[in-house]
Amino acid sequence: MNKNEKTNGTSEETVRLAKAFLSLSDIDECTAFFGDLFTVKEIEELSSRLEVARLLKSGVNYIEIAAKTGASTATISRVSKCLSGARGGYRMVLSRAEESDEKPSENCIRVDSLTPDEAAAVRAVIACFRAKK
Repeated sequence: MNKNEKTNGTSEETVRLAKAFLSLSDIDECTAFFGDLFTVKEIEELSSRLEVARLLKSGVNYIEIAAKTGASTATISRVSKCLSGARGGYRMVLSRAEESDEKPSENCIRVDSLTPDEAAAVRAVIACFRAKK
């Protein structure tokens, strides 16, 4: 497929990238992949945008957000438009982050507390569930 061709608004490359993100199982895998895929500056910029969205959702004003994050008012405005836009990506991620913050940690399996064999088994089970979706 030509780089400029798109299927349903999403290129094949974008779908492959999304699948790559979905294949990651934990923070260590994410940070390893991010470190390979993005420059340090890009990771900082992406992290900043998510923080801007979190602060906007919390009701913090543009001036305070700019001071806290170093983001330009243009970036804050763009994130604000996305936060209230139809796609809902920021809203979805922020909502899920809030939900995971509210869940008691004792109900979670901490992979770092498992033996390597146990961790591999947990990852295999998760991969099976993901494959069925």
